[in-house]
Amino acid sequence: MIKIKVLFFANFRELLDCSSLSVDLKEDANIRDLCDLIKDKGDSWSSLFSNVQSDLNSDPITSLNNKIKIAVNQEMTTLEYSLKNGDEVAFFPPVTGG
Repeated sequence: MIKIKVLFFANFRELLDCSSLSVDLKEDANIRDLCDLIKDKGDSWSSLFSNVQSDLNSDPITSLNNKIKIAVNQEMTTLEYSLKNGDEVAFFPPVTGG
């Protein structure tokens, strides 16, 4: 098993009423596996992560960039990124400028 720290920012933090959590995953887990695991934590979690997962099945790059940003150890990544013990995963909405 590997232990991952998960961070939530901006309106994701407010929607989930959670800024961070620690998750144990199987050795060969990727970001998609992490999303599948945490979407089962409750209604708000399911709403955010199920929508992302279903949207990503049609066009992974466009949907990912429009719905949610994911970084591992402060580097932008994709759902297929293979996680390692001690990784820090951050989920945040796309930034809009003004």
